[in-house]
Amino acid sequence: KIPDFDIKMDFHPSDFTQVNPQINKKMLKLAVELLNLNKNDNVLDLFSGIGNFTLPIAKKSNLCIGIEGCDILTKRAQENAKSNNIKNTEFFTADLFQPEKIIPLIKQKYPDINKICLDPPRDGAFDLVKNIKILDPEMILYVSCNPHTLARDAQVLCHEHNYEITHAGIMDMFPHTKHVESIALFTKR
Repeated sequence: KIPDFDIKMDFHPSDFTQVNPQINKKMLKLAVELLNLNKNDNVLDLFSGIGNFTLPIAKKSNLCIGIEGCDILTKRAQENAKSNNIKNTEFFTADLFQPEKIIPLIKQKYPDINKICLDPPRDGAFDLVKNIKILDPEMILYVSCNPHTLARDAQVLCHEHNYEITHAGIMDMFPHTKHVESIALFTKR
């Protein structure tokens, strides 16, 4: 349950979910605050999974499109949107590790995307951020479970695509381990 957004998320034992529900609730609240959402915003959630970020974002925006690489998770996200009566979402399955193919299609279908939520796996999203300028969002919220790949991808966003980091921090999503969840907001200069 995500009480701040009145959302109940269904998932199966084999689905990817955030392992720490208490920190996840705080992270979602922070993500929505940092994106400074309003009903004019059209948001793209990349690596959307079961809709963890997509559904709270949709509650505060005009439209939120979730794109995920796993068809089972995409279907679960669609089910979660339906069961929560959230109608301003769309979900697609696509290989986000081939951005040169998917990014132009996204731009063509959704030319008014102005904000992006990006929550990639540990390997990060290097090729994706190299191609993200095609979408030209005003803000990118990057959530990462690997500070090294976040730093690598941040270098591309800041030095090649004219973004600046306006907020950054870590969350102890994985207590008693060396791992942390990082979050950074990139704003177009």
